[in-house]
Amino acid sequence: MKHIIVNIANEWGPQLSSPYTDWINQYEAAITALRNAGYTCPLMIDADDYATNYPELIAASTAVFNSDPLKNVIFDMHAYNQYGFAGMVISGNYLANLAALSASSGMVFVLGEFGPLHSGGASSVTPAQMIDAANAAGIGWLGWAWDENGDEFQMAVTPGFFTGSPSTASTSSQLTTTWGQQIVPFFLSTAKATDFP
Repeated sequence: MKHIIVNIANEWGPQLSSPYTDWINQYEAAITALRNAGYTCPLMIDADDYATNYPELIAASTAVFNSDPLKNVIFDMHAYNQYGFAGMVISGNYLANLAALSASSGMVFVLGEFGPLHSGGASSVTPAQMIDAANAAGIGWLGWAWDENGDEFQMAVTPGFFTGSPSTASTSSQLTTTWGQQIVPFFLSTAKATDFP
């Protein structure tokens, strides 16, 4: 339990609006079931609408968090360029606002998925801009994905294969130029997550 995070129903839910009753009720039920089954690890819960419903996290995450007797929940938002949401995250200070809610409530938020600059996107947020915004807000981040079937979201040229280090990543032929070489060097300057108690 100390070394895992369980993501409950990745990106679950249609686009909902306030008061988010179904999202709250379903995740409260899932938390209860998992805790009753003996899972003590952190539980990750995505906003609905492909994890882009930022207003939902602001308005409804507290109720879900308080339903967990262990208070061991991580709330997750995703931000991709091709859907235009990455630009909204930056321009709307979403990450800073989530960080403020975290400080006042004890909840944890993460930018759990984002990707490379997308040529057909509605916004033009670079990986560096997204990482800088997350770091400035004190929000953890995870880029998608190490292995992604050879598409633009794959970091390693050969799935699962990278023998270099963050210091050599920007020129590594084992990492894709459009994504892997853009994100792995940040591992040098970003605080690493630690195991949860």
